Amino acid sequence: MGMPDVARIWTRAEVLALPDDGHRDEDRGSWVINPDARLVDLWTPRDERPATIVDQLVWHPEASAPPLTIDLPSYFRSVWAE
Repeated sequence: MGMPDVARIWTRAEVLALPDDGHRDEDRGSWVINPDARLVDLWTPRDERPATIVDQLVWHPEASAPPLTIDLPSYFRSVWAE
């Protein structure tokens, strides 16, 4: 997986799963959170480029549990105390 050249990364979240847990490659990856641009770049092992997410970030690794859903505009408003 390639990573972008950046001057600084504010927050990077790794989303990992054990190899034998039945998860697919797209369940694994990195979230590169850019508060200045108010977006999240989602990288998975097969990506040459990230998926850029600006509205709602959803992660659902377990079918038996509710997904983690983050409303990004609300999140970034709280980051910037708006």
